[in-house]
Amino acid sequence: MITDTQRTIHLGVNFVVAPAPSMEPKRVFLFQQRLAEEQIDFDHINRAGHQAIFVRRHPSTLQVQVGPVMPGAPVGQLLMVSAIDLADSAATAGVSEKLFCEAAETATELLREVWPEIQQVVSRDAAVRLLLDSGHDHAFQYLWAERFAQPEEHLAIFGRSIRGGGLRVVMGPAPDEADPKEVEAKIESFLAEPRQLWVETQMRWPVAISAREMNAPALIREAARFATDEVIQFINASR
Repeated sequence: MITDTQRTIHLGVNFVVAPAPSMEPKRVFLFQQRLAEEQIDFDHINRAGHQAIFVRRHPSTLQVQVGPVMPGAPVGQLLMVSAIDLADSAATAGVSEKLFCEAAETATELLREVWPEIQQVVSRDAAVRLLLDSGHDHAFQYLWAERFAQPEEHLAIFGRSIRGGGLRVVMGPAPDEADPKEVEAKIESFLAEPRQLWVETQMRWPVAISAREMNAPALIREAARFATDEVIQFINASR
């Protein structure tokens, strides 16, 4: 695996909040206006349905979604995602963690400003996805034979060609965690580009906190650190 080819292709953070934010047009407009005042502009805004979805394509992709998790639900969400379009052959760069953290922090501050009635964060989650060059023609073959030391003939049991595959690891909280979290890591070959390894880390914090404690950058950085440290170390250590 060629570690210096690593690029971040997806960053996401989500807060489930109570009570659910009201989707009155004046509140949605104020949220949009305040974002623009903070230099966060959007190309498209969809106010249909039970949520407001703000989408920006340039200079970097960003989506902010706010509203009840479903119509009439007592809880709502603030979801923020930045990702590159892997179908775009020109998309060779990655997502900027710094810029996303700045935007996510601003959006959480404005959520509290526009909807001051929100008092509690019921749960939090963050996701990070990376792509790395395996250094081999086929990333799954590299994982299977070289990193996990499995005989290639075992795959012949399926009686068909193998396009790709990987490993999923689901972990509970660590014994000494002050803020317990659940972690899921995926290590797979990327089907669209067989040389590439797809690494994904998802973290979920199920313990409720005060809305004043929302800290999007901390969640993103922790998920990113786990992906680039523990998960990469696990791949390199597997023999």
